[in-house]
Amino acid sequence: PLESHAVYLTGWAAHQLEHPCQIISQPPFQGPSGRAFPLVKVGPAVASPTPWRNPELLGRQLKRINRPRLSEVMRELLGNAALRIRGPVGAGKTRLVWDAVQRSGAPILWLRVQSPRRRDLPLGLQVAQQLLSPPSRSADDPLHPRIQEREQREELRRRLKVHLGADMRPEETELAQWVLVALDRLISVTGEPAWVVCDDLEQIDVGDLEFLSQILESPRLGETFRLILSGRGGVALPAEIEGLPTLEVGHFEEREMAECASQLFAGLSLPISVQSRLLQAAAGNPFALEEGMVALIREKSMRRIYGSFFFSGDEDADYSPSLRLVCHLQAEASRLGGPIPYYILSHLKMGAPAGPVGAAASALSSWSNLDWEVAGLDSGLLRRAESPWGPGLTISCPAKMLWPSPTRSHPNPSRSPSRPWASLLPNTTTAARPAGRPTTCSRGPHSRSTVC
Repeated sequence: PLESHAVYLTGWAAHQLEHPCQIISQPPFQGPSGRAFPLVKVGPAVASPTPWRNPELLGRQLKRINRPRLSEVMRELLGNAALRIRGPVGAGKTRLVWDAVQRSGAPILWLRVQSPRRRDLPLGLQVAQQLLSPPSRSADDPLHPRIQEREQREELRRRLKVHLGADMRPEETELAQWVLVALDRLISVTGEPAWVVCDDLEQIDVGDLEFLSQILESPRLGETFRLILSGRGGVALPAEIEGLPTLEVGHFEEREMAECASQLFAGLSLPISVQSRLLQAAAGNPFALEEGMVALIREKSMRRIYGSFFFSGDEDADYSPSLRLVCHLQAEASRLGGPIPYYILSHLKMGAPAGPVGAAASALSSWSNLDWEVAGLDSGLLRRAESPWGPGLTISCPAKMLWPSPTRSHPNPSRSPSRPWASLLPNTTTAARPAGRPTTCSRGPHSRSTVC
């Protein structure tokens, strides 16, 4: 029998976990249909050996993709005491930073900014958790540096108690003071400054911003530690962070994407036509390409035989985003101020101007934001594109978003995605439409509407 107060997942769902957890195998679950499903019990979180998503895909680890232009700029910026990495979702920011700092040989403290709705540990306590966790069994675990000497660990624990108190929820200023002391102690052990990487910066809240401000003001910055802040744009940050030397990470160039695809497609017997469609749809986004491969497995166009995957679908198979990719884009659109205009753009087969898209979104819901596209362009989720009405916008990642929950962004159930919202856009007969430009756009899961 299943235990109460426990979380159980099917094998497929367990593979979709964003944060690695201990997975405990269970007897197969017999569903109402009589079909048995592999079942696992989800245990506590575990430390991941690599910080990026999809560390293994199709049972293989992807090798580092050489990005010479970005790597050269990165080497120059690593000479700074603090720097910032910025780019759109799925562009490879985390992997780029990881490859750069790992090659330096210095200890790495990799922190993840957590969203307010699941903020278990602020950044400072993540430092404490890593430094004071049990010594690693692996001799080559640069991601989780630990203080090995017993006396120094006890000293850090004593200082931690002084600064944190009994409730373990200190003021950010006190927490920053402890972290600086801990980093001083760490360099006395390692002999070189540690890298402190704060990833997912776009999720930062007021508390963690105060912590980072204290760290950036420290005279020890650059001596006992160096700081890298990595994340997406479209978020308001203090001047001391906005003014840091910044590396803008864009989507993969054609050669880089080809190198990524050669690793993903190797040995799968994918028809050339399918490979071309996948690459074209991903449009330089490696995360989108990886999730397109995951979708092929889910759609049973890719099957595992004796541990290896092989293509078993039709040669006409097209790109289809995984549900995980759709959810990531949905969350990003919500973070940027509301998903409805992004939903509209993701279903159009052409670019469209910001004004009419915003007006259509307002007509379909209570959403309203005159400058909605500013944050989207800054984050990289939107890119500029030509449209039948002149300069316009389009979604930079190939996935049709889901209609938002009726309890939040769409409170009026009488206004549903079945309404022909495409007709709310300007008529293309009033604009000089480029020759060959398609005039049909999707407005819902099962219906189509002509624009002009």
